[in-house]
Amino acid sequence: MPERRLSAVVLAAGEGTRMRSERPKPLHLLCGRPMILHVLDAMAEVDVRRVVVVVGHRGEWVTKTLVQLAPPAMRIEFVEQPIAAGLMDAVRLGRDFAGHAPLAVALPDNLFVGDAPGLAQVIESYYRTGLNVVAVVELFLADASRRGATGAVTVRQRPLGAS
Repeated sequence: MPERRLSAVVLAAGEGTRMRSERPKPLHLLCGRPMILHVLDAMAEVDVRRVVVVVGHRGEWVTKTLVQLAPPAMRIEFVEQPIAAGLMDAVRLGRDFAGHAPLAVALPDNLFVGDAPGLAQVIESYYRTGLNVVAVVELFLADASRRGATGAVTVRQRPLGAS
């Protein structure tokens, strides 16, 4: 069983152009609070203490907000993605900064809700199995472009559990 020492990378560099606002995407309000704070609160609940936030577009605003409002016991470090080079570049920047601990990667606009918090379920699965865990959300093809999926999409249906 893996040691319970987990770091996290929160990808908060996006512009959120579809939101048509000057406000950085991670700071858009959900239930009166910036979206990114809901993600950090979920991480604090499962004892993630070290978080690297990758900032870019209006990063100073995101940084200032988190310094003021993030869970007090959480150690947050910031790394800048100077050029918008995509999600995987942001993951790489965060991973390089986070070191070699097991790593959770989160997007501030992807919140998992349910009977048990989604992030807690993913992290507990990792600790229980010691295996990499990926949370997958079903996206219907008709909703893909509205939800930000761009480019060619190939859909292959197969029964659950089939390879």
